[in-house]
Amino acid sequence: MDGKKRLLIILAILWAGVIAYDLKLFVARKAPERKDANGHGLTLALLDRPRPQYKGVIKDIFSPVKTAAERPRVEKPAPPVMAAPPPPAPPSALRVFAAQAKFIGFVEKGADRKVFVSRGADIFILKKGDVIDGKIKVVDITDNLMTLTDESGAEQANIPLAVN
Repeated sequence: MDGKKRLLIILAILWAGVIAYDLKLFVARKAPERKDANGHGLTLALLDRPRPQYKGVIKDIFSPVKTAAERPRVEKPAPPVMAAPPPPAPPSALRVFAAQAKFIGFVEKGADRKVFVSRGADIFILKKGDVIDGKIKVVDITDNLMTLTDESGAEQANIPLAVN
C-alpha cells in the first residue's frame, strides 16, 4: 500500500474510535453518589412527602379583569354638538394667479420694463398698467417684486422676481 491509503485507513480507524467513545460503547458510567457532611447518602424519601399548599391569592393572568356584569356602568354625558365651521371661501382669482405664476425673466428698454411670467402653458409679457384676464392689474414692477391688485383694488399680491 502506498502512503495515502495507509493514512486514510489510520484516520478511518481513529474516527471510528472517536464515534464509539462518544456513544459510550466502551465506558460504562455510574451516577455519582452524593453524601452530606456526615457521610450519609441522598435521602429520596424527602422528595415523596406532600408539599404544603400555597395560601396566597391565586390569580389567572389570562382571565379578564372584570366581566361586564360585575363592572358598574357609568353613563357618560354626550359631548356638546358643535356646528361645523363654515367652509373657507374659495381663493380669489388674484391669489390663484399669484400662486401659479412663475417668473421667467424680464427686459428693460429705457424706462420701460417688461416681465415674462408663466402660468401653466400660458406665458404673459407684462408691464406696469397691464390687465390679466380682465380681473388682475399690474400696479408696480421693481427689481425684485411685481405687485398685482384685483379689479376693485381691495386685495393685493406680490410675485417675487427671482429665477428658481
